[in-house]
Amino acid sequence: MFAFKVRKFLGYLAYLLILGLPALTPLPASAGVVMYGTRIIYPAGAEFVTARFANHDRSPNLMQVWVDDGRGVPPEKAEETPFFVAPPLFRINAGSEQTVRIIFNSAGSALPEDRETLFWLNFLQIPPNSASTQQSGTARITISFLNQVKLLYRPSGIKGDVGNLSKNIRFGIKKDKNAYWLEASNQTGYYATFMENATVRAGNIAHSVKFDKNVTLAPFSSISWKLSGHEPISSPATVEFSLIDDRGNARTSSSDISQ
Repeated sequence: MFAFKVRKFLGYLAYLLILGLPALTPLPASAGVVMYGTRIIYPAGAEFVTARFANHDRSPNLMQVWVDDGRGVPPEKAEETPFFVAPPLFRINAGSEQTVRIIFNSAGSALPEDRETLFWLNFLQIPPNSASTQQSGTARITISFLNQVKLLYRPSGIKGDVGNLSKNIRFGIKKDKNAYWLEASNQTGYYATFMENATVRAGNIAHSVKFDKNVTLAPFSSISWKLSGHEPISSPATVEFSLIDDRGNARTSSSDISQ
């Protein structure tokens, strides 16, 4: 009998099996184990925050949950991250839910006070072994699925209101050879996550923004995206864009573009 089983330390395969993030409501029954929400905000001073999971499989699953810097490989030592999860490993039965606590360990953690710090919550779904398959000697592959969602540590010293984030992003146009680029500059200590539906409008011409997968703008930083077409961007010009709020909803805004 040949059986290839992906255990909790699954190396490069975990990176190849990262799934799309679920919406605020669970995915259909074929989705396996999903998490409610698309991000987690951890405000400074909180005793803990929670993440809730639902199992839509017809069988139980073993889950491992941890926080890291995005590598997606379970850490061997808890002190490698300022967060720990309780419980970090659990069984979730078919059709049931499980809530875990995410706790910040402030001891020895010197995170910036004027901006958010980005971490990632990982949850690894390990399907059960099939007793009938083992007895029959049928070759099988057991695949574990890794999901990652953003976990933002938010200190109390950030200036401004996160609700006004879209108003504090400055946009400009720059030219590189025959291509035009939209440059966004984040003036705040908050992370800005864009939806892939931004449009630059100049006169009667609309230029779509080619985000690719580069949709996260860090605090006090800039990012540039290539625009469709090769026509010069006339003035005045505006950009229509959407940011993801703390609840995972898209908030559409419009801003003037400086040239």
